[in-house]
Amino acid sequence: MSCASKFNFIHRVRLSSCVGLLLLMLCSTWGYAESSDYLPTISGFGSVGMGISDNSEPYLRELEVTNRLSVAGFNKVGVQLNGWLPKGNSYMMQFLGKNSNEHFDIKLDWMLVAREVTPELTIRAGLLRLPLYLYSKSIEVGKTYPWILPPESVYGTTELTNYHGVDLIYRKSFEKISFEIQPLIGETKDEILLPTLSELAVQVDTNRNFGITGRIFGPDFTSHGSYIRMDSEGQLVIY
Repeated sequence: MSCASKFNFIHRVRLSSCVGLLLLMLCSTWGYAESSDYLPTISGFGSVGMGISDNSEPYLRELEVTNRLSVAGFNKVGVQLNGWLPKGNSYMMQFLGKNSNEHFDIKLDWMLVAREVTPELTIRAGLLRLPLYLYSKSIEVGKTYPWILPPESVYGTTELTNYHGVDLIYRKSFEKISFEIQPLIGETKDEILLPTLSELAVQVDTNRNFGITGRIFGPDFTSHGSYIRMDSEGQLVIY
């Protein structure tokens, strides 16, 4: 038997002109903002939780819940910057801090530029999330899904969550039903620590990611399907 609890929070704040302009200059490559319309909006989210099991063997690969009260693995915090660029383009950056290999690490989780070609079609480029499963794009924001923790048998099956590339998002609605199609292409470079040997890691390089995902939204349901292919090479690293 195991139990866990979690508290999620989300907060948004509009930057003042001076602070927003400074962050835009430091965190992006698009120069200075000539209008307050281009100043970023900051969104913050986080989760605080704890878990314990009646078994000494670790439960959940990433969190390693045992018969001792575990806190660090549940805690995460994120900061997201959203803003507009000239000619209707937009940008988004997201930084994520969470426990990884007994350390609280901060990394760049999203960084993209988007252009709305038509009201139904959007093109995005940059550091994106692999849309493998229904909640893959928002899996770090605990408020977006109904569980305390997402199912380990699904969301814990891969360590690769991001890619550098381009995707298209096409949305269409028909009365009470709407659908979304998202083809993508890119590459992934990441380092995966081996769970049994903390001094060993595998550097993964996928030269070609391509695939397509689809979603159907109805009044009482959401359906998600995806096909993604990754041709990868790995190299063992010893620290």
